[in-house]
Amino acid sequence: MVRTTGNICSSWPPAGPGRRPLSKQDVKALVANAKTPEDHERLAKHFDAEAIQLDAEANEHQDLVAGYKANPSGQASKHPMSGKTAGHCQYFADDLHKAAAQARELAADHRAMVKLASK
Repeated sequence: MVRTTGNICSSWPPAGPGRRPLSKQDVKALVANAKTPEDHERLAKHFDAEAIQLDAEANEHQDLVAGYKANPSGQASKHPMSGKTAGHCQYFADDLHKAAAQARELAADHRAMVKLASK
């Protein structure tokens, strides 16, 4: 399952014409009950959008890594994983990129299910 952060907006994925965004409850219900190609495509789009959001958050942390490495504080040597250190930001950048990759895998799995449901 994909680990998500509290920062993902409920407006992801974009709803499209006549569709509202998927809530957490919508995703759970669709995962449990998806049968049609449209259900699986909707989930795939949701996970695509989640991956984009997670990668964006990871990139923000990666940018902070460079800043903290360029201007290290004394805090980094005493508390290497505290909130204002390169190590802390690198950990979250890596974790968020991994979660984005998992979201892309889920999107691909649901696209494969679209093909199966179409038969």
